[in-house]
Amino acid sequence: MAPEQQLTFGPFRLDVTDGRLWRGAHVVALRPRAIAVLRYLGEHPGRLVTKAELRQHVWGDTHVTETVLRVCVREIRAALGDAVSAPQYIQTVGQEGYRFLGGSDLESSLPLTPGPLVGRQREVECLEGWFLHATSGHRQLGFINGEAGVGKTTVIELFSSRLATRSGGRVACGQCGEH
Repeated sequence: MAPEQQLTFGPFRLDVTDGRLWRGAHVVALRPRAIAVLRYLGEHPGRLVTKAELRQHVWGDTHVTETVLRVCVREIRAALGDAVSAPQYIQTVGQEGYRFLGGSDLESSLPLTPGPLVGRQREVECLEGWFLHATSGHRQLGFINGEAGVGKTTVIELFSSRLATRSGGRVACGQCGEH
């Protein structure tokens, strides 16, 4: 049985395993997409999460408008008792996206490194080979591309977590979104 994964902030607890938001002993009603948005924001506290990034990670290949995202965030705010004018948990950052303000009381029992990766071991091994070649003094530049939702970020996170145990190199990650 997998360990329970949860994000805790203020009086709330987001049970990632069951996809439920709790306030104390009471379940707070939220639709699955709203839970997914809250989870993604909660996993990236203090960082600007762009609207495009949210749409990619929550809706994947499904095309949704900004209105759908705004309604989803409005639903989360209503459930949390959060206000746009004085945010405690979710701050709107201009027209760009949102920032989770869970602050220092955010506790996550989510794993810090990605778990086993099925069907992408070859790609991770290729990245590790490139890295070893680069550490021996040969310049390397690699690109990872593909359709949204196929696991590019997961491959990079697994590769980066393996590198964290080694020394002698740095990894820089960038992200591009459609305008």
